[in-house]
Amino acid sequence: MNRLAVPCVFLLTFFVLSCYGECPQIREWSRRDLTSPSRTGPAPRVIIRDRPGSYCSSISNCPTAILNLQSTDVKINNYPDIDCSVVVGGDGYVYEGRGWDAATSSYADSIVICVLEKKNALEFPGKYQKESIVDLLKCAADNGKLTSSYIVQTPRDLDSSSVEPVQSLYDWVKQLKNYSAVSPV
Repeated sequence: MNRLAVPCVFLLTFFVLSCYGECPQIREWSRRDLTSPSRTGPAPRVIIRDRPGSYCSSISNCPTAILNLQSTDVKINNYPDIDCSVVVGGDGYVYEGRGWDAATSSYADSIVICVLEKKNALEFPGKYQKESIVDLLKCAADNGKLTSSYIVQTPRDLDSSSVEPVQSLYDWVKQLKNYSAVSPV
């Protein structure tokens, strides 16, 4: 897994993010350049979700899987773009979604981290996916993309009828430092 040491700078489609600390390298995936509304200020919440039916396992097939996910979100879900701020592939790499500062359609006030499964994986999320998610959270917090009191949640925490994410990802998310099953009022 390639990691960038201190300091690191990522030039992304929507913004430049300078980081101090361990930051995952952002991979490109030939995204269609679509416009997304901006979110103002740091996000108070991170939503970690899986995207059922979207699988990838390598740097050669993850970009195609993410492009297909973008197409589904635009054509079927009628969203203006992929409904993820960033995507963590089954290969453990991080791919840009809408970006940190763009509002997603399903959770406009939040940064949404979508985690794609590796088909037939024995462990989900995998070791490198876990590392990437933890590094993303630290990098976003260190750079003012999250409020100092941000919380981490899943769709299950916000909607009791949601089956997302799968149990193994949900169990892992509940162990994260800023996890909260209840949203502040």
